[in-house]
Amino acid sequence: MRTLRKTTQLTVAAAGLFAGVFLTPGAVAASASAPEPFYWYRIIVAHSSQCLDVAHVRLESGAKVVQGHCGGVGSTTNQHWRVEYVNGSGGPVRIVARHSRKCLDVAGASRAHAAGVIQATCGGPAATSQLWRVRYVKTVGSHHWYWIVNQNSGKCLDVAHGLINHGTRVVQGTCGGPGAGANQLWRRQTAAVTWPQSERG
Repeated sequence: MRTLRKTTQLTVAAAGLFAGVFLTPGAVAASASAPEPFYWYRIIVAHSSQCLDVAHVRLESGAKVVQGHCGGVGSTTNQHWRVEYVNGSGGPVRIVARHSRKCLDVAGASRAHAAGVIQATCGGPAATSQLWRVRYVKTVGSHHWYWIVNQNSGKCLDVAHGLINHGTRVVQGTCGGPGAGANQLWRRQTAAVTWPQSERG
């Protein structure tokens, strides 16, 4: 029973800590009459401390996703991401880029190790390559680290070859596979809080 309780607590913590704040009863009541804010996050990889980034602030579907210096020259909202539950709290999520409103996706819905990660127009529930599950791995100091696992392939968001160079391609890789480590561990950091009316268009 103790093991089951601990596992359940970690699952709930992973969903809440990564995807946003827990709503209190008061907040739930308030949301019935007022829109909720958008919480935007930087998603930071452990091995290089760089951010999940849509390369060159591109807007089109198919633009590649890389790691980039957080807040570096030319980087703005292409490093801001919103985590949206698809089927309610605790289920799979979409990860949406603020600058383009496109979803984190695996190119060609590939299930292959090292397939490239891109942004693409957000699809319906059948677009499983755009669905991700956040799995708690460990806590180091004040930081909680997670695997971000693709629903379609079961593979983890990964910085290719564990490189630390700015602009290195983000791919999907076998979770915990050979050579994998901190390049598959991610945390979130609040980047901005906005209101829906300010984010239209």
